[in-house]
Amino acid sequence: MTGEEDQRDSFRVYFAGASLAFGLPFLMIELLALICGGSERVLSVFSTLFIALHLVGGLVGGYSAARIAKGDLIRVGTVTGVLAYIIQQVVYTIFYGGGAVGDALTMVGLIGGSTVGAVIYKSRVDAYARIKSRRIEKEKEKEEIEDGEDQAQPSG
Repeated sequence: MTGEEDQRDSFRVYFAGASLAFGLPFLMIELLALICGGSERVLSVFSTLFIALHLVGGLVGGYSAARIAKGDLIRVGTVTGVLAYIIQQVVYTIFYGGGAVGDALTMVGLIGGSTVGAVIYKSRVDAYARIKSRRIEKEKEKEEIEDGEDQAQPSG
């Protein structure tokens, strides 16, 4: 595979993770607005819910991108989050006009969530590698013990 194909594949992974990171909170917010409308109770917790949904979207997008991507997983999460924020700005501008840009908290939610999602995946991979190496070591020790017992027993 050439370097250009690697870059194209990396961009596809980043874009897929970013689409997921942006799309999940966007659809949930639109669904809540459709169901609850202008309810006072929803509006009072909407800002907290807004940030939480962006964090969850970032986590899911960053984790998903990290599962497929190669290389530095922290960079994968960060690039996925930045791309998700760019997608958000473009979509908000198209749907709601130029005055409806995302705030700094949504940026932190998307980028931070994506980075944390990639870190979570990295920690799970590292933990699995440690468990696997311990299992291999135990199997080797067990084989060595069995080989030692076989040599100690006289044949005949």
